[in-house]
Amino acid sequence: MSDRYRKILCVGWDADRVIYPGLSTSICAEKSTLDPEPYVNEFILRKWFTEDDVNRWCEEYNEGKGIASVGDVARMLTDFMYKMGIISKQQTIEGKQAILRGLTMKDIREISEEIEYNPGLREAVETFRKEGLYQTLFSDGLGPHITYQRRKLGMDAGKGISPLIMLPGNEVVLYEDWHLAIDQATLTGSIEKMDKAKEFFKHVSKLGIPLSSVAVIDDSGSNVESLLLPVQREGGIAVGYNPTDAHRPKFEKASIPILKETNLEAFAEIVLNPKKIGRYCE
Repeated sequence: MSDRYRKILCVGWDADRVIYPGLSTSICAEKSTLDPEPYVNEFILRKWFTEDDVNRWCEEYNEGKGIASVGDVARMLTDFMYKMGIISKQQTIEGKQAILRGLTMKDIREISEEIEYNPGLREAVETFRKEGLYQTLFSDGLGPHITYQRRKLGMDAGKGISPLIMLPGNEVVLYEDWHLAIDQATLTGSIEKMDKAKEFFKHVSKLGIPLSSVAVIDDSGSNVESLLLPVQREGGIAVGYNPTDAHRPKFEKASIPILKETNLEAFAEIVLNPKKIGRYCE
């Protein structure tokens, strides 16, 4: 086995839109039966966006239909960030967590179990496991959902955004992994802020793994400067995965290679043999 082949020791996976097609908060929001109007009005009052923005989204991205569900609000917030550039990443995170208020840990486990993974994800994870690579799942997604996926896929470590939850007995606490087993623990709609890149870098630093021995994959242009570029500059591998048209220019400007296909086995090929990056990336 060559030194080049041995170089990568740790693979940092993103969750939303990378290991599965959607966003954890949107997937969970689809199960909500609450009235969406109060959420939309609240965000407008916060001046995150205007009623005109909402109407434009309905026309361009919702087939001219009005907002009929909390799931619609989740999709709108996502599109406001990824496609229309109206709100920030932090506003998207806070807004989409707020609309999940009332979901229980039992709900989240059941929703998470039904997730369908992107092509080649399981094969890539298993390839890295056989090669002895350390794998993480740090994400801006819903904390309990990330806990579930990390455990299901057998990854070594990871973390999502920690929500404040209400335990049986009405005690409000910050979510920890073990809370996922408490069926009636409920999301309050509030969260603790988290910097995914900082959490990931802190973790690999504690392990004594240099960034030159790290490979990361991400779909969001918001993570180019904070996560992908630092890894690439230190000699590690940074790859973009299926970015939206609005985010693609950020990858291109930073010269972050983007996978040509959605099958994640190509990512595994690159990590195990970086010379193949030209074959699989644009």
